[in-house]
Amino acid sequence: MVSSYSSVRICAVILTPFDMLSQNIIQKIVFLSCFLLCFTRSHQLFAQVKIGTNPTSIAKSSILELESTSQGLLLPRITDTAAINTLNPPDGTLIYLANTNPGLYIRKGGFWLNVSNGSGRLGINFQSNPDGSLTIIYSDGTTFTTQKLVGETGPKGDKGDKGDKGETGIAGKGVKDIRLNEDSTLTIHYTDDTQTNIPQRVIAKDGLNGMGIYWKGMFDAAPAEAKTNWAYYDSAQHKSFIYDGQNWQILSQDGIHSKDSSLASFYGDRPITASVFNGQNPGTNDLVKWIEYLFYPSQGPTAGLTITYGSNTGNTITIEKIADGADLMATMNWEAGRQASTKLLSAITVAGDTVAFTQPHQNASVTGIANVSVPRNVNSSFTIRALTEDNKAATSTVNFRFLWKRYYGFVSTSLANEVMLTPTNKEILDLSSEFASARGFTKTVNPGSPKRLVIAYPLSMDSNDMEIKISGFDQKGAFDRQVIKLVNESGGSTDYVVYTAKNNTSAGVTFSVL
Repeated sequence: MVSSYSSVRICAVILTPFDMLSQNIIQKIVFLSCFLLCFTRSHQLFAQVKIGTNPTSIAKSSILELESTSQGLLLPRITDTAAINTLNPPDGTLIYLANTNPGLYIRKGGFWLNVSNGSGRLGINFQSNPDGSLTIIYSDGTTFTTQKLVGETGPKGDKGDKGDKGETGIAGKGVKDIRLNEDSTLTIHYTDDTQTNIPQRVIAKDGLNGMGIYWKGMFDAAPAEAKTNWAYYDSAQHKSFIYDGQNWQILSQDGIHSKDSSLASFYGDRPITASVFNGQNPGTNDLVKWIEYLFYPSQGPTAGLTITYGSNTGNTITIEKIADGADLMATMNWEAGRQASTKLLSAITVAGDTVAFTQPHQNASVTGIANVSVPRNVNSSFTIRALTEDNKAATSTVNFRFLWKRYYGFVSTSLANEVMLTPTNKEILDLSSEFASARGFTKTVNPGSPKRLVIAYPLSMDSNDMEIKISGFDQKGAFDRQVIKLVNESGGSTDYVVYTAKNNTSAGVTFSVL
């Protein structure tokens, strides 16, 4: 039932047929009509509408009031926003969307936002109370306090009964004494009057024959035609050397002495490089080689490689795909070295080519430059390999990659909302961009003024299940989809899928492409 009223009060005059004939009465009617006409033209009419129960009782603050205890308000039910979007609905429009994501939606910033998602009241705060209860404070100021969630500490329990005594363990036997017999055996006597004989004389094996060091004296260079275990003092290096059959090894150096300074220590200034001794078999009776094998195994070489193209230098270079043409030329800086116990380097190869080098000293390295040809738009890798004379190797690899970019941002347009925008090649290239191997990404952008949101990526990354989510909801329907041939700044060209928003927006947007 509908009721309305006006701020104008209308008075009714009842006249008899006799009075109507009176000239005086006719003059009064004319006067009253003129008065009412002037009054209604000088006052603006104001009306309120109430629908439902108690139509004559209307709240002063409402323009439209609904009252019912058994009926509700039924909003328009829409299964697809495409039709209503063509009408350019203003912000604040309400609809009920009945599709795979049903709910109450409001128009805001050119998009439909679900305002019925979730359950319970919005803006809930929790307050922990000293007595262990929890108070829930709702956004409307109402509260609810739970019972105590944490109980009080209970009284201490009684002490348990003493456990049973365990069984007596088996008596052990101790050692009374250990006797060394005349035949070099050992006898162990135990407290239970038993004994064990140990044939000690057969535990050890005969030792190896000793070796001699042939001291040659003091020289300023290594003696010629040296033989194994020759030793001499180098007056130029202030070190003593011993020949192991292949190379001269350091015995000692000035400032490091053994108890007998004439013999010195065996290369005592070197840190031991071995970490495991168990199971090692030197396979030699040469003491120097035996010690070298067990305590000073050789270390591998070192290798490093970087690549440079234009202003880019590093282990990996990524550039945008370019137009077809001749191969690109890049420069590689390589380095190969020896550690404290690395044998001589026997070969260095860079990108498959053997390079010439000067043998570095231990704890030193040698460097060089090599040019390499990179095929256009073909991801490539290049490796350096350093090899020692005892076949230990080290490698390092660099990469050269070609990728397309994805673009995103806002484009200004004078087109009316719902009129499809087709951005130019330059407008797309002027957007924010980044290298991409897949379409998925999330960004927050702010136009500053009313503009259209544009998202573009290679068509090869697109699929039917692609989504554009804003505020957690798929808003793909708020965009127009186009496929264009895009030419990038490097001359590379490929098909791009471009999504443009159907409406301008001046608000910041966080979107996700899935």
